Amino acid sequence: MRSAVEDRLRVMLACPRSALAAVERFYCETLGFEPEHRREEEGATLVGLRLDGTRLLLATPGAFDIGPAGATTNATVILMHPDPVARRRALGARYDGAMSEVRAMGAGSFYELVDPCGNRVWIMQVE
Repeated sequence: MRSAVEDRLRVMLACPRSALAAVERFYCETLGFEPEHRREEEGATLVGLRLDGTRLLLATPGAFDIGPAGATTNATVILMHPDPVARRRALGARYDGAMSEVRAMGAGSFYELVDPCGNRVWIMQVE
């Protein structure tokens, strides 16, 4: 299996226009994603974000006839990290939102945050 950088894997989340700015801030300011591109046209918005090899697309529902017609509200985005305990500690110093405790999962561990649209984000390490 090739890495996400080679495959250029992208995940799309549809966000209501009223929540799009808050969701973009969450992924950029909280989780460290960087804007990659933005396209706005006739009320439709598509925002590309990147973090290392991970690409995330945020879109208004039905944008450019490529996304879901409704908001994505129950997805789980899994971001791999070599040390979730250290990552959670660093994130806790600058993020005042809810985060779960670090939980064991097999030989690895993870913790969870929830974005402004209700999608879960797991920061996970697997051995």
